[in-house]
Amino acid sequence: MKYKDIRNKQLAPWGTLLTLRELAETYARDNLARSPEETQKILHERYIHQIELEMQNEELLRVHAELDYEREYYYDLYDLAPVGYCTISDEEMILDANLTISKLLGVVRVELVKQSLPSLICKEDQDIYNIFRRRLHETGKPQTCELRIVKMNETELWAHLTGTVTQGADGALLCRVALTDMTNLKKAEDALKEAKEQAEKANRELSLINATLKKEITERMEIENALIKAKSEADVANQAKSQFLANMSHEIRTPMTSIVGMIDVLLMTNITEEQRKYLTIVKSSNSILVRVLKDILNYSKIEAGKVNLEQVPFDIREIIHEVVDLFHGNAKQKNIYF
Repeated sequence: MKYKDIRNKQLAPWGTLLTLRELAETYARDNLARSPEETQKILHERYIHQIELEMQNEELLRVHAELDYEREYYYDLYDLAPVGYCTISDEEMILDANLTISKLLGVVRVELVKQSLPSLICKEDQDIYNIFRRRLHETGKPQTCELRIVKMNETELWAHLTGTVTQGADGALLCRVALTDMTNLKKAEDALKEAKEQAEKANRELSLINATLKKEITERMEIENALIKAKSEADVANQAKSQFLANMSHEIRTPMTSIVGMIDVLLMTNITEEQRKYLTIVKSSNSILVRVLKDILNYSKIEAGKVNLEQVPFDIREIIHEVVDLFHGNAKQKNIYF
């Protein structure tokens, strides 16, 4: 009987396993009854079988080492993943969790397992989680939600949950949940919302300021237009006044010239010395009046910006005598002599 036949018959009729000692004794008894050629053949087969076993053992060791490496690699990926992973039973109990989710929640992984996941969720967000679980079981498709989880230090963590449904080894329904920390994102969203509100408020204030400035600019433009119009009217009035003064000056100088001429004629006639003196005063007064008219014309030139200054020599004594003669008649009537 060959060794493999003995091995195949290692089960006794009553279903118990034969001991290795019994198998060896049976194998030895069978080999003693064989010829040397059969024994040599059996030894050769055993040697080949031994080599096969050694090769299979080496392959098993290699596969076992690869499995150990893959298992360690898987657990490294699972535990050190950037998101938290956990397995939830149908009774909402946490069956397994990676290191990431335990760090996010501030709980030791051993203490986190067997806890109820809904007990960690903020009370205000329980309805969100219930809808998430109900849709997950009803559709069997991956579902997502955003809610707040209370950490061990009683602070809140905004989490994005992604769940899938699977079956365990015993056929029970399990839920695989991936948890992503959204706290910083929510803070950024809140800051962005606040900044947007402040920007809108600033825009409203700027719009109000722009409206006020627009109104002020409109009023200022109206004032400027009114000033321009008033200046234009004033320029027209000044021009008309200057023209009027010029015309009046010319109109007055014409008869004054005639008066001077007539006085000159009278001075050439036979008149008394007293009459000559009075006519001379009249002539002098006429000359003063002509200078006054000339000054009026110069005033018009000043307003028009066309005045020219002249340097003319004069005799101060003569001017004083002319002033005295000018008021001599009025002073005599008042009995004032000088």
